[in-house]
Amino acid sequence: MMLFELHESNEVTKINNNLFPTPKIKLQTDSEIINPLILDTTPKNDLIVIAGDLNAHVGSERLGWEATLGCFGHGEINDNGLRLLSFAVANNMVIGNSIFQHPLKHRRHLEKSEW
Repeated sequence: MMLFELHESNEVTKINNNLFPTPKIKLQTDSEIINPLILDTTPKNDLIVIAGDLNAHVGSERLGWEATLGCFGHGEINDNGLRLLSFAVANNMVIGNSIFQHPLKHRRHLEKSEW
């Protein structure tokens, strides 16, 4: 897990980078998604970006997740995806990768690389 801070004028962006190399590794705690101290100490007007490979498939079914999951989710939800969605809801965050439609060449790659 790595944390980067970018300071621009009056805004701070915190980027938390994670890597879970295989889908067999399950997220056990929220601290595996982001260090809890980051959430506790970050002012509400700062932007927190959680990036990396969490092997979280959030799926395309938005029912109950409308405020968190965009219209362009992919595939079926898995355990890590459910945990990530629950974490995002609890912390008033969105799954940014589901807000825009990926180019066709990237969608083909996603389909081929699914475990």
